Amino acid sequence: MLLPLMQEDDRVGEATRKGFYLYDDKCKASPELKNYIEKDKSIYGVTIDPKLVKLPEKDIIEMIFFPVVNEACRVLDEGIVIKAVDFDISVVVGIGFPPYKGGIILWADSLGSKYVYS
Repeated sequence: MLLPLMQEDDRVGEATRKGFYLYDDKCKASPELKNYIEKDKSIYGVTIDPKLVKLPEKDIIEMIFFPVVNEACRVLDEGIVIKAVDFDISVVVGIGFPPYKGGIILWADSLGSKYVYS
């Protein structure tokens, strides 16, 4: 319902200069977005587990990227990608993984396979 709620208020993006972002010289997230998200959550009766709100940033990053690391390993194992560096380049160029991290596999290697596995 989030998009229809925003469309009702003519928040359709760059064409109206408002949407998820405020399209000005800074193009920052709209401060009103939180109101739309809260309204959407109330429509569907969604509640957030308080334990999840208090998760450290490190845990959130790992919850997002460890499944990607698993998939990268599968892709390597199946021979779809020959070298890990090829996969790393693809995630930097393709999905915008931070280049200074070197790629998802290099990032995972920096943590150590035992840690990632556990």
